[in-house]
Amino acid sequence: MGCCPSAEANPEQAAEEVGQQAQPDATQSSSPHGEFTVEKEKIKHVDEPVVDVADELFYKANSLAYDKRYVEAVRAFGESIRLRPKFPKAFYQRGMARLHLHQIDEAWEDFKVALAYNYPLAHLGRAKALLAKNDTNHALGELAKAQKLRPKDSSVFRLRASVYREMGDDDAAEKDEALVALLVEGRDCVVCMDVDRSTRLLPCQHSSMCGPCAKACVKRNNRCPICSGVIVKV
Repeated sequence: MGCCPSAEANPEQAAEEVGQQAQPDATQSSSPHGEFTVEKEKIKHVDEPVVDVADELFYKANSLAYDKRYVEAVRAFGESIRLRPKFPKAFYQRGMARLHLHQIDEAWEDFKVALAYNYPLAHLGRAKALLAKNDTNHALGELAKAQKLRPKDSSVFRLRASVYREMGDDDAAEKDEALVALLVEGRDCVVCMDVDRSTRLLPCQHSSMCGPCAKACVKRNNRCPICSGVIVKV
């Protein structure tokens, strides 16, 4: 489906169309680099280990996206979705990664599924997809929906201010920029950008990540995403 406003599919239909596309079998051997290997023992029996593996892949994918390794991030998000088809955060973040790869229509489909599962940030993603296709009017409509659902999200006002600047509406842009200044900024995790920061890294003292992302960062390269200092303790 192309990137254009349309009636939304129900969650089951949308997930079937987008979320359950063929993905590499996680129980089989991984790529030569072994980045996304999921051991058979972890997914062989009951649901709980599958949830753990899905989360692990999700946070690994977020870290890859933060490092601008978008192709690998898309793959990892896909693995996470394969293990947990009703995973709106993974659909949203995969859509954002796909935008960086200029896969606009594929990103739109991911945002559609995330929205079908009542994930409000999907409106922000849809706005960015529409802006990538120069559909400013519908993008502003999506931002209005995002503002209604996330009234304290400075990223919504910041993006809308930039749109107004491009349109030459400086008065509207200044109003949104003033709202951005009033809102508490910098509280979202810099990796997943979805939940509040809840950790502090030592010895650098930077507080920039939620618990799961901090754990994934330690496993990945053990360096602070702000200053690149070695993490001794979280």
